Amino acid sequence: MLRGQDPSWIWSRYWLRDQHDECLTDALGLAAIWRDYLSAFDDGARLLDLATGSGEAAGFAASTARELHRTFEIDAIDSASLPEGLIKRMRKSGVRLMGDTDAADLPFENGSYDGVFSQFGMEYAARPQGFVEAARVLRAGGRGLFVMHHRESIITRTCAMRLASHRKIIGPTDCFASARKLFTSYLLGGSPAFLQQAEANFRNEVAMLRVRLGEPPSDQNLVPAVRFLTEIAVMPSRYDPADALKRLKFAQEDVQSWRLRQEAQQAAALDTPDLNSIGGWLAEEGLDVALPEILRDANGEIAAWALRFRR
Repeated sequence: MLRGQDPSWIWSRYWLRDQHDECLTDALGLAAIWRDYLSAFDDGARLLDLATGSGEAAGFAASTARELHRTFEIDAIDSASLPEGLIKRMRKSGVRLMGDTDAADLPFENGSYDGVFSQFGMEYAARPQGFVEAARVLRAGGRGLFVMHHRESIITRTCAMRLASHRKIIGPTDCFASARKLFTSYLLGGSPAFLQQAEANFRNEVAMLRVRLGEPPSDQNLVPAVRFLTEIAVMPSRYDPADALKRLKFAQEDVQSWRLRQEAQQAAALDTPDLNSIGGWLAEEGLDVALPEILRDANGEIAAWALRFRR
């Protein structure tokens, strides 16, 4: 990784730049299962959304409480650093959103919550620690619902196709390395002959990358980076080398963080043995775990796993 070994930076970057995708609750038809789960809680219930991301499921819980003319006390945590603007917006809707909080090490007392839940989050948490912690903070009579990525879901399959396309385009390129070599040489005062060759190599790499990207672009996630590389390849000598190197690092991190998020989804997606393991861990903590459900979207495509449990 460009930013060290802590994977949370890819999610911090994602949420801080407000680049998250459409509302998955609506897109995948998950509202019904969430309304069913949330309607079982009485007025004043304390709920905890784990690995919340932008707080989508927590926000749905808050709006459902209003529809039911109830008040829920809702906390939502995520290991990523979350933007202050998002935290303030969620607070206004009735959700206490907390970043930099690991689901596998919750800062809450035993039996603190009437409900614990997660939408496309807990499968990314450390196993089994995250699930053990979820059980720990659930009080007697409390209930939980985890909606998690399915190994065969439309999301997982689409993600795999996007990754394959991305690797085909960006994989063979040496654009960033060529650019760093060129601007480092500018910074260190390389010879005119060396700089001329380095410029030619960089332009050639960018030209090949543009051909693989195609027109219209076959991978929209690469468009900003390719646009930037094309811009600086036209006349690289007009750019301040130190500034160009900083911008290159940022652009490369954008490309890499997108890829790492897709790879993280692929690694987190669950099959039946994974669900059995999770159910086993929860049962060992004294919870009554229902059989896993397969949720489908309006087109009949697999959307997610649903796992319900209670103490």
